[in-house]
Amino acid sequence: MQRDPEKFALWLTKLKTAEDLTNNLSTQRKILKEVWGWSFGKADEEWEAWVRETYPIK
Repeated sequence: MQRDPEKFALWLTKLKTAEDLTNNLSTQRKILKEVWGWSFGKADEEWEAWVRETYPIK
């Protein structure tokens, strides 16, 4: 989110305006791949890396 706020805003907009909200998990997966080029696993890796950079162990 902080690394690329424009992509985050696009991702949220696409999620909110997606026509197929009945299958939400598939919609999330599709839009995540479309906007970021990530799978759910890759999103977890990116989030973990951000947390480690932002909140280093003291």
